[in-house]
Amino acid sequence: MDRCAPYNPLLAKLPLQYKANRSVVYSCKSHVVWTPEYRRGVLVGGMDERLKIILNGLCTEKPCVLPAVEIMPDHVHLLVEGDPQFGIHTFVKVAKGRSSRLLRSGFPRLKSRLPTLWTNSYFVSTVGGAPLSVITDHGINRYGSRWDVMWAGHVPHASSRVELVRTYAGVNKQYVENQKYV
Repeated sequence: MDRCAPYNPLLAKLPLQYKANRSVVYSCKSHVVWTPEYRRGVLVGGMDERLKIILNGLCTEKPCVLPAVEIMPDHVHLLVEGDPQFGIHTFVKVAKGRSSRLLRSGFPRLKSRLPTLWTNSYFVSTVGGAPLSVITDHGINRYGSRWDVMWAGHVPHASSRVELVRTYAGVNKQYVENQKYV
């Protein structure tokens, strides 16, 4: 018996920013940041490119997409668009575990410099209803040419987390007021 959902003309007319599976229509985008242990600047010398390959490979297996990836020497920024049934926590847990194992086996100096590659914690913020172009344009206009500059060096500090939340709230509020988006 075919287990595919029957054709639904309403789903065919969805705007392009929405995705659908059998039982859910969704648009879930999150900004995720995590750091190496002790915030060491170890993601250099080919490790950054290898990490991008690992993360993109993970997205071929899991129900998610990475519209933006920025890897700095001491932290990683991801813009993750994923299925709500899979969950952002599951994606981050798998991404950190697999990337740690593969990077530490490919770059043995990581084993001598750090007891573990990643910290146990991470930061996640939903992007909300604002389109990705609004989020990235806001970051470029306010903070510089690279959208990850907004958060460089700020994740571990509570006051900076509040600033990040205020930044996203401002972007979403501005978008809602300008577009009458509800």
